[in-house]
Amino acid sequence: RPLWRLIFGLGILHVGESASRALAEHFRSLKKLMEASAEELQRTPDVGEVVGRSIEQFFQEKRNRKMIESLEQLGVRPQIEPRREQGTESPFTGSTWVLTGTLSEPRDEIAEMIIQRGGKVSTSVSKKTNYLLAGEEPGSKLAKAQQVGVRILDEAAFRKMLGR
Repeated sequence: RPLWRLIFGLGILHVGESASRALAEHFRSLKKLMEASAEELQRTPDVGEVVGRSIEQFFQEKRNRKMIESLEQLGVRPQIEPRREQGTESPFTGSTWVLTGTLSEPRDEIAEMIIQRGGKVSTSVSKKTNYLLAGEEPGSKLAKAQQVGVRILDEAAFRKMLGR
């Protein structure tokens, strides 16, 4: 499992998936993250003052450090995902996606494909949404996407963008 999933799974107050991914990318190891000050943490994208203090306090608590030590003794070794090459642009880079309907693969796997290529995945359609991936029986998100002018793709078009 990737490091960001472990960070997210720790249940640190105010630390969601986006911040977990940013922390894993920035610090590259749980040890470095645990040793970081609130100020160092705040230099990470998606981490502000409140989140930085929350993380620092979490790792200062002895019971949390013991839990992490226990995980390490049990053989939990989070994987560090390779850094995306700077300057590698794709249609996904900087784009925001929303998924709707029944898809042929689990949503978290599709979301991971988007994120690995530089995109973001949101749960709701807004004016900031670039693409809606619509599977079978799409819900109200489809109507909202049409209303705000979001580009709508079926899975075949999505696979083509992936180069598959």
